[in-house]
Amino acid sequence: MAGPRFPNLFIAGVPKAATTTWYQALDHHPDVFMSPRKEMRYLDRDLTFDNRVETEDAYLAHFADAEGQARIGEASPWYFYSDEAPRSIRDNAEDPRVLVFLRDPVERLYSLHGQMVNSGAETIGSFREALAAQPDRERGRRLPDLLEPREGLRYWDIAHYGPHVRRYLDTFDDEELMFVRFDDFTTDPEGVFREVCTFLGVDPNVRPAIPASNTHRVLRSHRVRDFLADPPEPVREIAHRVPGDWPTQARDILWQLNLKPAERDPMPEDLCRTLTEHCRPDIEDVEDLLGWDLSDWRRRDPLEEA
Repeated sequence: MAGPRFPNLFIAGVPKAATTTWYQALDHHPDVFMSPRKEMRYLDRDLTFDNRVETEDAYLAHFADAEGQARIGEASPWYFYSDEAPRSIRDNAEDPRVLVFLRDPVERLYSLHGQMVNSGAETIGSFREALAAQPDRERGRRLPDLLEPREGLRYWDIAHYGPHVRRYLDTFDDEELMFVRFDDFTTDPEGVFREVCTFLGVDPNVRPAIPASNTHRVLRSHRVRDFLADPPEPVREIAHRVPGDWPTQARDILWQLNLKPAERDPMPEDLCRTLTEHCRPDIEDVEDLLGWDLSDWRRRDPLEEA
């Protein structure tokens, strides 16, 4: 009897660009099977994740319950920044389809910083100070204990999309790769969903079950966050004895329960301008690569959390 199939659908980026929303929406499509776990991170071995699926058998086991759907997928948005992930997809997936969602890089960095503070992967609560800390961190100083991933702290670098867009364009054929603007999805979710379904070769007339997009949230308890990020050794030993992904799923549920919605102050205007000027050449590069008009990514208004 044949084992589980290697997936042929990959949501490969970028973090904080509605990848969870898309993972959940596609999971409700009858022609699509999405892995029970989001962000398995199996194919991005060149990035520094501790919490990843380690073996091929464990990875394929997440697709064992697929029942003949046309597309079997997973969502690991840090694949976008990985040199290895697109090659691994190319080498292992039959008839792959790769989705990459791109969001205004300045807006996305602000949102990503907030998420990383909540997860314990960022210990500097001020976005301005976290940006300024990058040179120290590149020298191994001022690093948090939890590095998920270390590359996420290089805000100035991960603001750049161009080299990664080019790598994916060089790896995949046009019919295998689709870039989607985050703003297009927020403006016309049903229309973009139909376009994505057509690209995937699944029924575009299915009405999407699109969950509410993430809002800014803050921690209820720093102690609970720290416990989940770095549990005591006895807890780790018990978790290692539990089969499957139950410990990871339980941790993720507790993590969500430890968050509550909250307003976040707009990004300071001077910082918004500085970051946008930093990103301007890369934005122009992406415009050339994808044929997009990204003039709205060059606006000057202070940014609120989204």
